Amino acid sequence: MNTVIFNSENAVFKFDKKEVKERLICKQSEYDPDEITQLLEFFSTDANEILLNPDDHQYFGYVVLDLMGAGIGTATCDICGKSYDASQLKEFTVGQPILTIASYSI
Repeated sequence: MNTVIFNSENAVFKFDKKEVKERLICKQSEYDPDEITQLLEFFSTDANEILLNPDDHQYFGYVVLDLMGAGIGTATCDICGKSYDASQLKEFTVGQPILTIASYSI
């Protein structure tokens, strides 16, 4: 499987590259066009595994939230090492009503 791996501060997220590309293309009007163009170019490589980190690809963190919310991918906790399918996680809101960010917990 061609995999996209995103390392965040607290977890490692893994996605099927084909699913990520399809999601980016289908929802590109909801994302920053420049960021999406760069990501799609980056994902067009033949590499079996694409590793992203927040320092180089901060915007992809928002895409991760969207993918997880759609039940796509897995998350592995950096603390306990347990892996969860996106469907096992529950969304909750963090922040003030003006600026809220979706986060996920088990």
